[in-house]
Amino acid sequence: MKQKKEILKPKMNELKELRDQFKKIEEVYLRKKAQYDQTTAGIESENAGLESEVKKLRDEVYGDDTKIHKLKQQAYVVELMTQRLNDENDYIHGKKQFSSTFKSNREMLQAAIKQQESDIRDLKKQRENVKENYGPSVR
Repeated sequence: MKQKKEILKPKMNELKELRDQFKKIEEVYLRKKAQYDQTTAGIESENAGLESEVKKLRDEVYGDDTKIHKLKQQAYVVELMTQRLNDENDYIHGKKQFSSTFKSNREMLQAAIKQQESDIRDLKKQRENVKENYGPSVR
């Protein structure tokens, strides 16, 4: 038994040294792992904050783009209306001719209104005629 102890003694000493080395390495590992975990948590937190800020800024940019598009469309409508008014002014002063029938857009619209009013008068007369001639049997 003593002889076996003597044979195993160097191996036991080597095992003790390896265990001591393992404990030291494990301590270093655990310390560095804690440091890594803490750094990772900080980065993840910062990342979440940045993602939130990016989302907010994207939404703001989208809203601004929408406003820009709307304003451009409104400016285009105003430009068209201005052009129509300038053209109408030219028609009235004889610088341009609207069509072969009408001098200006205004004249065309007034003629359309007169025609509609005439049609309304005729329809009212027809209605009265129907009421007088066919009275209660129409209902």
